[in-house]
Amino acid sequence: MTIPLITYKLPRQLESASEADGLMERIFSQTRKLHENSTLFVPVLELTDIFKKALLIVRRAGHAVRGFDNASDLLNREKEGIHKLKKQDGQGERVSRLVLMSNDGADNFYRKAESLLVRHSPRVIGAVIEADSYLLGSLLFGEGKIAKFILIDHKDAVSGILLSQRKG
Repeated sequence: MTIPLITYKLPRQLESASEADGLMERIFSQTRKLHENSTLFVPVLELTDIFKKALLIVRRAGHAVRGFDNASDLLNREKEGIHKLKKQDGQGERVSRLVLMSNDGADNFYRKAESLLVRHSPRVIGAVIEADSYLLGSLLFGEGKIAKFILIDHKDAVSGILLSQRKG
């Protein structure tokens, strides 16, 4: 069930960008198991000011889907479409979606997330943000809102979030 880092290919628009050199290695420099019995290690991302800004840009553009069920439904519909295009121009082989999770979920929540990530790999990559669901929800969706699970649903938005993780 472990997904090797080599499996993940950057979105095409980042592939030749000089600022993307070593980006996946940087993102995966700090990882954690999703739950106690997990074999899947996901990146742990610090909620820096640059990362917050990138998240807000993505949210304002309408590319942040809140909630596991909403995200799962969307990914399943997209997967059906990709199967219809089946391997045309490498469809579904690059990272084009990003799942961000708060750090305060229960094991059952992370087990469900792991299943979704494995089912949609390598197109979808997951990460845990060093923030609880109240902080993440308030930041992106307004005061008093919670967000444990957010899907970034557009490749350009994913690229922006990934680039927010580069050094310096």
